[in-house]
Amino acid sequence: MRGKKAAVGIYTLSGKPRWACAMCGMYSYHKYSVKRHIENLHNGIGNIVSFID
Repeated sequence: MRGKKAAVGIYTLSGKPRWACAMCGMYSYHKYSVKRHIENLHNGIGNIVSFID
C-alpha cells in the first residue's frame, strides 16, 4: 500500500455531514457537492435537505 492514500470516506477533517440528497441519501459537508450530485446523477431532479432532517 506504499504510495497510495487510504480512502477516508464521506467524513472529512472539516466535520460531520450537513447536507443530503433527498432522493438517495448521499450526504456531504458541502452543499455544492450534493447539488452537483443531483445534477449529475438525478438529472437535476431532487432536493437538498439538511442532514439532521
